[in-house]
Amino acid sequence: MLRTLTARVWFTHEPLYFGARWTRGALGRYTVYSSTDQVTSSVILAFTSDRYELLVELPSGTTAFHRFAMALADRFALFFSESATDADISFPAFVDYAP
Repeated sequence: MLRTLTARVWFTHEPLYFGARWTRGALGRYTVYSSTDQVTSSVILAFTSDRYELLVELPSGTTAFHRFAMALADRFALFFSESATDADISFPAFVDYAP
């Protein structure tokens, strides 16, 4: 069964400061900060790297969404490494993952 998931995604080259509302942890090979939006109850995951920060906003709920975010971070890392400039970076429109 094909399942559709809509996620809001941002990235920045600037290092971000994660205050008290963020929890530091690990997701696979990634260092991740997470927070819950108090209005929408969505979960925001911030994947940190030496070259960028990738933020993914997902519906709250299952760990399947975390696996999706990790697959997205993997694909974005590939897109980022192959882009000569920021204008060349695009977010993948389709990400395959096993829930």
